[in-house]
Amino acid sequence: MPGAIEQEPPSPMMKAARGGAPAKKKAMEVDAGPLPGLGVPEEQRVDADKESVRDQLESGDRARHKGRCDVAEAEYAAVANSNGPAAERASPRRPGPVS
Repeated sequence: MPGAIEQEPPSPMMKAARGGAPAKKKAMEVDAGPLPGLGVPEEQRVDADKESVRDQLESGDRARHKGRCDVAEAEYAAVANSNGPAAERASPRRPGPVS
């Protein structure tokens, strides 16, 4: 394009001098154990509605932000041990006629 100024890509030293992007954080190590709530037998699960699940999650979040990790973990574990609303639970498919 006539009259356009050609710019060279900035050198790595120039990028470093102006700050650049923040360093990426290391990925957290994850335990290979089972996820919370998956190993709970069905007879020990608690039925819960959406509002109570949401309230427990919000309570856990507030505790976590205050540094009360023990309280937060207890709230999250309680949610993990619940079934959620009965009307929204997955149910097995019944075999139907094959076309």
